[in-house]
Amino acid sequence: MSREATMDIASTLGSVPAPVVYAIVAGLGLSEGALGGIVVPGAVTLVAAGALAAADVISMPLVILLAIVATLAGDSLGFALGRRMGDGLATTWLGRRIGPAGWARARTVLEKGWPALSASRWIGFVRSVVPPLAGASGLSYARFVRANVLGVVTYVPTMLLVG
Repeated sequence: MSREATMDIASTLGSVPAPVVYAIVAGLGLSEGALGGIVVPGAVTLVAAGALAAADVISMPLVILLAIVATLAGDSLGFALGRRMGDGLATTWLGRRIGPAGWARARTVLEKGWPALSASRWIGFVRSVVPPLAGASGLSYARFVRANVLGVVTYVPTMLLVG
C-alpha cells in the first residue's frame, strides 16, 4: 500500500475519538486472522495507529495490548474455522478468492515448522491464510499457539513503532 494510502488511513483514524481508534485497531486485528484480512490490511492500520500514538492521540501501551490480544484472538478463530471446515475451506468464497497459489504459499510455511509459522506473521498475505490452513491441516492448537504468539508479539509492536 502506498504512503498516501497509509496517510489517508492515519488521517481517518485521527478524525475519530480515541476509543473508536482502539475499536478499529482491535477489530482489524481480529478480522485479519479470522476473515483473511481482505478489506483493509492490518499492517497499514497498525502503522497509522503508531503514528497517532507518537502524536499522543492514543496510548501506545494500550494500543499494543489491544492489537496483540485481538490479533491472537482472530488467529485462534481462523484456526478454529480451518479445523471445522478442513479441506473444504479452499472451496468457500474466501478460499477461492485466495486461490491455489495463496494456499500453496501458506502450506509451504506450515511444512517448514514453527520458525516459519512464527515468521509468517511478517509475510503480507500469508499471515491471513496461515491460521485457517493450520487448523485445516490438523496441526495441534498448542503448537500453533506457541509459534503464533512469538510472531504476533514481535510483529504488532514493531509495526506500531514504525508508525
